Order: sequence, then C-alpha cells, then structure tokens
Amino acid sequence: MICQFDIKPYLGAGDLRFGMTHAMVEELIGAASRKKKGFLGETIEYRRENGLLTTYGLDTNELVEVGFSRNILELEYEGIKLFTDPPRDVFSSLVNIDGSPYESVGFIVLLNLGMTLTGFHDDDIYQRAVTVFERGRWDGELSDLKPFDLVNF
Repeated sequence: MICQFDIKPYLGAGDLRFGMTHAMVEELIGAASRKKKGFLGETIEYRRENGLLTTYGLDTNELVEVGFSRNILELEYEGIKLFTDPPRDVFSSLVNIDGSPYESVGFIVLLNLGMTLTGFHDDDIYQRAVTVFERGRWDGELSDLKPFDLVNF
C-alpha cells in the first residue's frame, strides 16, 4: 500500500493523525508486520519492510510518533521531498524553516516543525531517518537538548 505522507507539524503525516488508535492506523495503512515494546514500554508497530514505524503512547495507546526510514520515498514537507531531494538541501531547508534546531545524541530536533532528522547532517545514508511527533513529546528532554551549531554544517 503506497500513500503520500505530507508532514503536518504536530498533527501527523498524510492521513495519519496523532491520537489515532491501532485500529484506525491499520485501516489506513494496513496491518503491521511486527510489533514490539519500546524501551519506554510504548508499543511500536513496523510496516513497509521496517521503514514505517508507528509508536503508541504508554498511557493512552494512541499514536504519538511516526518514524520513516529512507525507503519511504513519499515523505514530504511543504514540497520538500525528504528522501529523494539532495540530503544537504533537505537538511538546510528544514533547519532554516524551523529556525531553532537542537541536537540530541545524533538527532537534530526541530521543535517548531515537530520532527527529528538523523543521517542528513552527517551524510550517513544508512542512518537517514525522520520522525514526526505529537506536541509535548520532547518536553521531558528539553534540558538535554543542545542548540545545533549551523556554523559547522
């Protein structure tokens, strides 16, 4: 099942919306090929050769985050094709649109856009991935975030 995933900050991607149940997500994008508990105890479902991950909140059991690996070519934000446009251009555009990027253990956190990036700033194609998340998802980590230094990029 192929769908277009246009990122809508803090709302979701494509037809996926934060707050959806497992059943609602399955109806839209099909059954998960596997499920597991993440280190926070949240349920993570894998689809599309593990390139599309949906994470459900521990207490709510509702969609809180969607992860995309580089094999999900239909991912876009405002016309930027995240996995088919040149990675440095994608990265530069997104951090400039966000205006206040942070870094945390190899991830670039774009709080104004509700997404994280990895593998773009260090040109690591095998680690290249994007997550979109619900508002408040990173609130507990704010003190650990370091402003990303664009000068060295």
